[in-house]
Amino acid sequence: METTPRRRPTASAAVLALTAAGALLAAPTAAYAGTTTYDFRCTPPEQYHDHFPPFDAEVTVELTGPATAAPGATVALQATATLDPPQRAPGIVNLVGGLRGSAVTGTLDIAGSAGGSAELASPGATADRIRGGDVIELRPFTGDFTVAGAGTVDLTPGDVVIRIDAPILGPFDTPCVTPEDGTRPGVAHSITVEGAQGTDQE
Repeated sequence: METTPRRRPTASAAVLALTAAGALLAAPTAAYAGTTTYDFRCTPPEQYHDHFPPFDAEVTVELTGPATAAPGATVALQATATLDPPQRAPGIVNLVGGLRGSAVTGTLDIAGSAGGSAELASPGATADRIRGGDVIELRPFTGDFTVAGAGTVDLTPGDVVIRIDAPILGPFDTPCVTPEDGTRPGVAHSITVEGAQGTDQE
C-alpha cells in the first residue's frame, strides 16, 4: 500500500510559527487605571510661609498598573496627581527668572493591602519654565511595586512630598498629608496575583 509522505514544514512556516510564539511570550500585560480622590494639607517649612503659605486641596490620583501578576513579581506603576484648586507659583519666583520645570519634583507613596509599599517619583513639572502665577503641575509619577502571595492586592495612594530646588528659594520640601478630619484615600488599583512565582512585568 502506498503511503503519502509527510510534508515537512517549510522554513518560512517554521519562522512564522516561532515569530507568533515569540510575540505571545513578549506581549506586555495590559495596563488598567483607577482613581481615588482625597484631601491634602500641604505645609512648606515655616520660613517660606510668606511666599509659600500652607494650603488645603483635594487631590485626585489616577494609578495605572497591570491587572494580573505572578507572586513575587515586580510591576511598573504610573500615577498622575491633580490638585483642586490648582496651585500657582508665587510672584517671588520671577526674581530668579522663574523656576525650571526640573526644579520642582515630587514623590508619591503607595501602600499595598497585602503588605509592601512603593515610592513613585515625578521628574519635574510639565512646563519647562514656571513663572509667578503659573499653575504648577507635576509630570506622572513612576516606580515599581513587588506583589506578595496569591490573591488580590489593593493599592492605595498616600502622602506626596513636593520639592523645590532653585536659587534663593530652596531647596525645601513640602509634605502633603491627609488631615485627621479630611477625606482619606481609597483603593485606586487592584492586582490579581495568581500562578507560579513571577518575574518582572511592565
